[in-house]
Amino acid sequence: MYALEIQGVTKTFGTLVANDNISFTLDQGEVLAILGENGAGKTTLMRGIYGMDPPGRGEIYIRGQAAHVATPKDAIRLGIGMVHQHFMLMNQFTVAENLVLGMQKFTGKLLNRRAINRAISEFFQRYQFDVPADARVKDLPVGLQRRVEIMKALFRGAEILVLDEPTAVLTPQETQSLFAIIRQLQKEGKSVLFISHKLDEVKEISQRVMVLRLGRVSGIVDTKDADAGAMARMMIGRDLAVLEKKGTDPAQPRRKVLEVKDLTVRDDKKEAVKGLSFCVYSNEILGVAGVDGNGQKELAEAITGLRKAQGAAALLWTAKRSVTPV
Repeated sequence: MYALEIQGVTKTFGTLVANDNISFTLDQGEVLAILGENGAGKTTLMRGIYGMDPPGRGEIYIRGQAAHVATPKDAIRLGIGMVHQHFMLMNQFTVAENLVLGMQKFTGKLLNRRAINRAISEFFQRYQFDVPADARVKDLPVGLQRRVEIMKALFRGAEILVLDEPTAVLTPQETQSLFAIIRQLQKEGKSVLFISHKLDEVKEISQRVMVLRLGRVSGIVDTKDADAGAMARMMIGRDLAVLEKKGTDPAQPRRKVLEVKDLTVRDDKKEAVKGLSFCVYSNEILGVAGVDGNGQKELAEAITGLRKAQGAAALLWTAKRSVTPV
C-alpha cells in the first residue's frame, strides 16, 4: 500500500496546462525528489496535493483510499503537511503560537500559554530541536525558521511531508541539520516529497527522483542509478551545451562601471548594510553571497535608488557621468 498515489492529475490556468496527466506513487518511509526547471509545474502539483489549488482532473489516494483534498484543512486532516518555498510563519508570534495557530485543541476563549509552551517543548525533545517555545520567530535565524515550519507540519500530525525547495536559503551546515530530521522521519515511517534544484542534495537524501518538464513527467528513476547528465536531459530535453572558458584579453583594459564607497543602509530597525565598499568592472559578474536577510535586498535597493542610503552614497559610473542615488 502506497503512502500517496497520484493518478492522472491535470491542472490548467486558462489555456496554460501547468500539470498534464501526472501520475506517480510515494512509498511509506520514502523520500521522493522532484526536479524540474522553473515553470515545470512542481509547485503547482504540490499545491494541488495540499489542497491550496486543487487539480481540475485526476485522483489522489492516501494509504490506498481515495481522498478529496479541496482545502489545506482537508490535507492536514488526511496527514499531509507542506513547507512552502517562502516562509509562512507569523514573525511577531512566538514559536509555540505559530505551531498552535488555528488549532482549536489549543486555542479557545483563553490561551493557556504555559500549557502550550510545555506541550511544544515536549514535542521538540522528540526531534532534538533545541529552540525555546516562547522565542519570537523574528529573532531566529532563517535556518531555524525553516525547521520551525517543519515542526509545525509534524505537530499537526503530518505523515506525508511536502518540502518545496526547503534548502534554498540554508547554509550547508543548516542543510545537514535538515537532512538529519528527514532521516529521522523516514525511520518513523513518514514519507517526504522533496523539491530541489540541487542535484547533489537529491543524490544524498532521496531514494527516487521524478523529473517534470513542461508540466509532464519526463522520467522517474532510482536515485542510485541517476547521474547529472541524465537528469539534465530529462529536465531540458537535450544535452547541456559545454561552455568554453574564455580568458580576459589583456589588450582590453577593464573599465569601472560601478563603485560603491562606504555605503550604509538601514532597514526598518537597524543598519542592514554597514560601510560597504566595492567595484564592478566591465565584462564582469560580481556575485553577492550570503544567507537570506543579511543585507542583499537593501544593498540592491540602495544602488537602484529604491532605498535611501545613509552616509556616503553609491556612485554609478558610466562612460560619461556618475550618478548618486538618493
